Amino acid sequence: MNPADGAGAAKAADWRIGTALVALASLLVAMPLLKYQALASNWFDLGLFENVFHAYVTQEGGAGHAFFGHAQPYMGAYAYVHHWWGPMGLLALQGVALAAPAWLVWRQYGPWPAAAFLLYYPLWANALFDFHFDHLAVPLLVGFYAAYERRSVGGAVVCAVLLAGVKEPFALQTVACGMFLLYQAWRLHGRDAQSMRWAAAGCALACAGMVWFYAATQWLIPHFTGSRGGLDADAFTWLGTGSGSMLRHLLLHPWLPVTEALASPGKLVYLLVGFGLLAFIPLLAPVWLIPALPPLLIAMLARSENYYSYGNHYTAGLIVPLIVAFAHGLPRFWRLCGRCGLHRPVTAWGVALVLLGGHIVLAPSPIGRLFWSDKVWSYSWRAYWPDERTRRIQAALDRWIPADDAVGVATQNSVNWGRMPLRAAYFAFPDGVFAAKVLPGWRQGEGTAAGAQPRMRYADYVVLDEKRPWFLLDRGCLWLHGQCTDEVAAARYRIAVADAMLHYSVVHEDDGFSILRRKEFP
Repeated sequence: MNPADGAGAAKAADWRIGTALVALASLLVAMPLLKYQALASNWFDLGLFENVFHAYVTQEGGAGHAFFGHAQPYMGAYAYVHHWWGPMGLLALQGVALAAPAWLVWRQYGPWPAAAFLLYYPLWANALFDFHFDHLAVPLLVGFYAAYERRSVGGAVVCAVLLAGVKEPFALQTVACGMFLLYQAWRLHGRDAQSMRWAAAGCALACAGMVWFYAATQWLIPHFTGSRGGLDADAFTWLGTGSGSMLRHLLLHPWLPVTEALASPGKLVYLLVGFGLLAFIPLLAPVWLIPALPPLLIAMLARSENYYSYGNHYTAGLIVPLIVAFAHGLPRFWRLCGRCGLHRPVTAWGVALVLLGGHIVLAPSPIGRLFWSDKVWSYSWRAYWPDERTRRIQAALDRWIPADDAVGVATQNSVNWGRMPLRAAYFAFPDGVFAAKVLPGWRQGEGTAAGAQPRMRYADYVVLDEKRPWFLLDRGCLWLHGQCTDEVAAARYRIAVADAMLHYSVVHEDDGFSILRRKEFP
């Protein structure tokens, strides 16, 4: 074969692969925007963040929201993105932050890791699970690894430090990035002139991450919320009270992550999805998984399903370490297969089938099975295409819900639209319906040190839709093929709706969608 012909064929193959990956990246950006327009976003958590961003910009002392519940110092920048461009701006920025790193992955590691990255289900789950700051971990971790590969100490440090600001648990990942650099400095000692610089950078990152985690969970979050953040949540209190007690308990019982994982089928599924969708190849390069240890340990130790559900945003910190470990493990995988007598084309097709097959089975993209099924409401193609009923609902919300910031609204989790979040009181049903609810962030404006009482509000309006998944706060029923399949959850929801009717009157009703107004305003 003419070498020029071979080079041309390789370029043509790269072009075809690149075109397919650009298409996938474009979908990652476009589909969340379409989902919002089709009224398929939720109160948890896009509506919640919209409400908080509105308070950040419009309320005196609103900047304190950056430390209300979590330490999220990037909130100010995102609050103004929302103020200027609304929820579409938020979702577009999130989509770009998740998709754009594929280019750097390609440049640094080649087409196989780039394809694995864009086909990886956790990436899609983060893109389409409304909005969360966690998405920032993806570009920052890609930047960290790329900076290390290119021997840029300053670049690696900057990316790892910025990672700590995503949310306080990511400060532990900053610590792990420091441990990764320390290990690499030890491994390269005597062979790399920069090994001492890497060691110093690793120590600095480990210390900075621990200091920020402690300050955020012990000072900042308690000051603004009156409770501790980080790993002092109910899901981890079985380990002890306070971060120090938890750490001590874990050091004395190092087998706990393993026993907890084995005791919970959901955690084993979490690991199976995370590693299995990459053909378990990342396990061949375990050193590159060091930055993934904090989110893995959090998932294994948590006793709340939210933390180890593979379909939510808590997987954000795992995506890049597993893809980078996949990139470094792939050559070893080829060599192992060669020793076993398996030819490269055969094993390449096998890896391709795992990557693509996992995407088809789980991911909600147009090449995924769930996209063309009505089984899962939020993953079906209908969640991206507004029908006539959806347009009528949007028009009714704009007409019947006053724009006045002082008017409180409680909405079913699966109905979030327009200016509903842009008010002081925006609750997830049934909050604010049967009892007055404390407004988030009241401490910032009123100062508990002076003995001020929290601001309490009822919901003046309630928004419900029996044809969208039923929720009580963030607890939904098992909604399959357009109906609730959990009779116990359905009964609780119906009782809550019936009780709400005692305090509210219907002002608008259309094909199962209703807007209620409080009969007597307290």
